[in-house]
Amino acid sequence: MGCTKQDDADDAGVPDAATVLRDAGSADRVQEAPTPDGGAATGDASRTDALAAEGGARDGASSSSDAAGDATSANPLLAALRTQSMFSSKGTGAATWLVNGDSGAARGQIGSDMNSAGKSKFPVFTLYHFNKESNTSASAYHDWVSAIADEIGKHDGNAVVVVEPDSFALNNVSGVDGVLDDAVAVLKQKAPNAAVFLDIGHSNWLSAGGVVSRAKGYPHYAQLDGFASNTSNFQPEPNEEAYAKNLYLQSGKPVIIDSSRNGLGTVPTTIYNPPADQWKPGPTFAFHAEDSGVLFNYYNKPSNEND
Repeated sequence: MGCTKQDDADDAGVPDAATVLRDAGSADRVQEAPTPDGGAATGDASRTDALAAEGGARDGASSSSDAAGDATSANPLLAALRTQSMFSSKGTGAATWLVNGDSGAARGQIGSDMNSAGKSKFPVFTLYHFNKESNTSASAYHDWVSAIADEIGKHDGNAVVVVEPDSFALNNVSGVDGVLDDAVAVLKQKAPNAAVFLDIGHSNWLSAGGVVSRAKGYPHYAQLDGFASNTSNFQPEPNEEAYAKNLYLQSGKPVIIDSSRNGLGTVPTTIYNPPADQWKPGPTFAFHAEDSGVLFNYYNKPSNEND
């Protein structure tokens, strides 16, 4: 499941071309397979080319966090989050996933989490409803997000919203960029107390330069608080932190990293129900130094659930 360029292996240990994996909320995700040496099997350029292009982009951008700007202190909402801690209604400490079109149920869950979190903590809501499997129209998604934003905005406390794992990275639904941009706009308009993070895959999927270049084309890009990476994936923490720094240097926007299943520091031979000895939970919730490019690491996908 979740934001990955790795795929399941068949009985012989050779990755299939694509696999549909089951999400935490009973929604499916389509995964892409790596080449046997671990590189990407699909994409516009090889991993080497992507890194080279990314390096060139960094040369054109600031090489220091001073030039990029201290995104946390410059953003009052992110600065406020730093005085709080993450709330979770899950035994694993993970985010709350909103995955179906029942806006009433979503409102109920959001209200419960927001009330329980109060003003000293913030819940994390992961929106996962605009994908090929859901067959959700842009207008229906707009209405669903609007209801979610309205509910969050009714409360005094803060929240973090992760917008659509897989949608940006897979880019396989017609009009996805317009839909995601609209979601950012609606959330920021109706829920100014919500920090909105666009899920963009992980360090072994899209290059940082490619992500930032594309995201900057969103009319409401300026309202985006940051990016989310490694959702329910196994990319090693150092790789994700380096990726986050590259994203930050080119955008001035920090990254939140899902560390719920990268504790071994290696990617399992299969991410579809991987053996217990091939993965374990990574570090729990923690804020990072303000110049690292990482706002915090946290558990997005419940760490005790295999994909």
